[in-house]
Amino acid sequence: MRKIRITDQIVKQIIAVMLTVMLVVPIPVSAASDPAESVDDTTGVTIENPEDENTEEPEEEIVLEPVINRPAVSGSAISSPEVISNKAGKALDLRAMIGEGHDGYSVVQGSCTDGKYAYYMMVSSADQQGRILKVRMKDNKVMGRSQVVDVNHGNGICYDSKRNLIVSATYYDKRQRLAFFDASSLAFTGYKRVKFTYYKNAGDDSISSEDRKRGLTAIAYNATYDCYVGMESEFHDIIIYDAETLEAIGKAKTTVTAKYPAVWQSMDCDDRYVYYVLSPGSGQPYNIILCLEWHSEYLQLVRKYGRKCVEKAWTCGASADESKRNGKPSAVKRVNMPYESESLYHVTDPSTGKAHFYLSAYYGKPRYAWVKKTVTEKVKWKKVKKKVKWKKVNGKWKYKTKKVWKYKTKKVKKKVWTLTGKYRYGHVYDIGVF
Repeated sequence: MRKIRITDQIVKQIIAVMLTVMLVVPIPVSAASDPAESVDDTTGVTIENPEDENTEEPEEEIVLEPVINRPAVSGSAISSPEVISNKAGKALDLRAMIGEGHDGYSVVQGSCTDGKYAYYMMVSSADQQGRILKVRMKDNKVMGRSQVVDVNHGNGICYDSKRNLIVSATYYDKRQRLAFFDASSLAFTGYKRVKFTYYKNAGDDSISSEDRKRGLTAIAYNATYDCYVGMESEFHDIIIYDAETLEAIGKAKTTVTAKYPAVWQSMDCDDRYVYYVLSPGSGQPYNIILCLEWHSEYLQLVRKYGRKCVEKAWTCGASADESKRNGKPSAVKRVNMPYESESLYHVTDPSTGKAHFYLSAYYGKPRYAWVKKTVTEKVKWKKVKKKVKWKKVNGKWKYKTKKVWKYKTKKVKKKVWTLTGKYRYGHVYDIGVF
């Protein structure tokens, strides 16, 4: 066999050929076929599936700028969201769009979408009543406002695509009541109460009398199973209702309450996950989204056996093995923004199946003014003789008599710098694809 002598010149030629090949043939950045799933996509949310119950939920920070909702961009996450401004260059605000003053129906609470329009429940802090603002998503044009309705804070609303309804949870003392609006006209169509007919004698493994008593704080709708998904107000379990009859037909248990001592705001759902929105409170300083895998396929059993309930509640969790589910979120997302998050909604791109999420937020800035008020204050009255300290002699005080002012209280009218309310703003954030 003939031996080949490798010289410095041959080595240089080999290196040159290798460099040429590397420049011509691109090296894949990621195994994902969608560019939005590459490692450079910092705002896309990855749902992780821990099998071990001791696995800590990942916390991913999403840094955002305020932006009014806009159409989904091919289902991809937006890495640098832009502020949408009006002609004057100021960021659009939901309070201004609905045409309310700062003391009117100006606090954004629940929100939802039908894919073309976004709906926002705008509530008054004075009486907890509210009205719906309807906005066309492609150009942020206001399409309508509903009448004012007693929605008891309107913490969560959803779009029922089968019946073309906007459904609002009514919190506080009316937690078992839902308010219904026609999505096209925004006409209020009435109230209905959820029912627990098949849970009268249920034990701890299904819906109990305590669940009925505590009621709901938010509501979502799932079109695949034609059901309403509610957030139970105290322990934040998931209660499922048949959308036609409003009967409670299932329960998915969680263990999220103790670990997240925040303000529980609203919710959204898709076929696989329920999303809880939390804002800062009770020592928890962040806006948070909890992603809970709720195993909605169990509802197929409910449909199979009619509209009656499942006999036993199931537990949320990422594990396919029911015995390993611990009721914890599959993922926890911290949203870094300056305002208080209120509600979440999403638009699904039919071509990719990916959901594009939007988060509404509320900001209240204290408002002060000079107000003429009657106040009580001390005023000089007359001078009287009084002994006062004069000087120390051998460590002891000597006193002398001096005339000093004596005061009395008097009611006077004067202008006082007073907290008169809040400047109220409602923003919408584009938080990309989950």
